[in-house]
Amino acid sequence: MKTLLSVVEAKREMQKLYTLLPSELVTLQHAVGRVLRQEVHAESNSPLFDNSAMDGFAVWLQDGALVRKGQQFEIVGESSAGSPFEGELQHEQAIKISTGAEVPEVCFTVVRKEDTRVRGNTLTITADVLAHKNIRRNGEEWKKGDVLLRPGKALSPADVGILASQGYTSVEVGSRPRVAIVTTGSELVAVGEQPIEGQIRNSNADMLIACVEQAGGTIASVYQVQDDIQSHVQTFVAAQREADVVLCSGGVSVGDHDHVLEASADAGFEPVFWKVKQKPGKPMFVARKESCVFVGLPGNPVSAIMCFEVYVRPLLHNLAGMEHGGSSRFAMLSKAIANTALRDEFVRVSPTMEGMVAPTRGQGSHMLSGVSNSIGYVHVPSQTSMNVGQTVLVHEFGWL
Repeated sequence: MKTLLSVVEAKREMQKLYTLLPSELVTLQHAVGRVLRQEVHAESNSPLFDNSAMDGFAVWLQDGALVRKGQQFEIVGESSAGSPFEGELQHEQAIKISTGAEVPEVCFTVVRKEDTRVRGNTLTITADVLAHKNIRRNGEEWKKGDVLLRPGKALSPADVGILASQGYTSVEVGSRPRVAIVTTGSELVAVGEQPIEGQIRNSNADMLIACVEQAGGTIASVYQVQDDIQSHVQTFVAAQREADVVLCSGGVSVGDHDHVLEASADAGFEPVFWKVKQKPGKPMFVARKESCVFVGLPGNPVSAIMCFEVYVRPLLHNLAGMEHGGSSRFAMLSKAIANTALRDEFVRVSPTMEGMVAPTRGQGSHMLSGVSNSIGYVHVPSQTSMNVGQTVLVHEFGWL
């Protein structure tokens, strides 16, 4: 087992564990957030036909010139959505038209209603209008056969709209990674109970459930185990049978009641690495049994959620087949950061009134409010200082 890895080395080891889960077919109503596994081609042009971008009047002049203020046209019909004009327009004639309605081929301009005056069948233009205004041209967005969506994309509501516009009722997506949550510690009580002296509520379980579901995974099971090794072993064996990832919180350090490393080995998991030169989350532990990945997170809530963001979220994304996971942006520091330690630090940051970022108040591994009030984190290498005004890369939290 490798131990005390750098952050870069730990990420590299995690990448070796990426395996693509099978795909499945889902209806469009259940496709949002799922990772596309097929290439989507246009069944038809978009738009399907020339149509109006405005409510107004479609006009025709033989020379196709500018429509001038004061010019008059004879109104000879109407084109509405679903009911196109079926006659033939002549020089200096116009039809009333609705947004989305088909524009006759001979028309070169739609004059918006606000720029017209109507008396009887006579249309008078009240403002100059350039040629080719307010018409959405057939195929201007895409042509039949064009690639609209590629595999690896997490489907957005707009993507679902595109699929629906092309006649898709279902789509092939990656299976959701199944995750078993295990929290360890005899001091834990259920969140609905009142802790007595020496006890704490098991908040990590609900926090990690939320992390997994927001990252596109599905919860296979949730366990809470006491500080005895046999309970750990039995739980890990059961969890591995029903999950692609076992996510365990607590018990990964060297205390007398920390049983995760030994119990995971007894349950048949092969250790991959233990301890990363990082703050928070140094004692993180990773193992594997067949296709199941075991991730042992520290028990401190900030350590647990930061390790999830840095290592587990990318794992879940890749299991589902997501091509690009996570977002980041550059920002300027309004307050200096100094990391004098021999390990990297993930410094949580929040925006300032000046449009910059600053370290969030409450950087302790027990201070979850510091994460709640942050937009993301800055990866600060060991023995590195970052000055006021320096541009830094902010890794945004996935839930944002």
